[in-house]
Amino acid sequence: MISKNYNYDNEDNYSYEQDMINKATGYVISKYIYEIKKLKIDLTTTKPTPTKDYFYNLIKNLVLNDKEFQKYTFDNYKIHFSYNEEKDIFYFENYN
Repeated sequence: MISKNYNYDNEDNYSYEQDMINKATGYVISKYIYEIKKLKIDLTTTKPTPTKDYFYNLIKNLVLNDKEFQKYTFDNYKIHFSYNEEKDIFYFENYN
């Protein structure tokens, strides 16, 4: 589960398993963004630094609209992302 408002500081919401899932998910998404799409984020002082919302919306757009991303994640990692609009939370399902 990935949520824009997920609070890692609250021990009630934290679990080792969930942390590992989030790290693995982050790895897959960042690999696709930076290695497959070759997206470059310009962090020079001439442009504003991308915000957490910018990255969240980038990921949300990938999960919901990018068929190439969906195919890449399923073909290479056997995972599929889904989005719960009501809760504003992403889930992923692992297929073995």
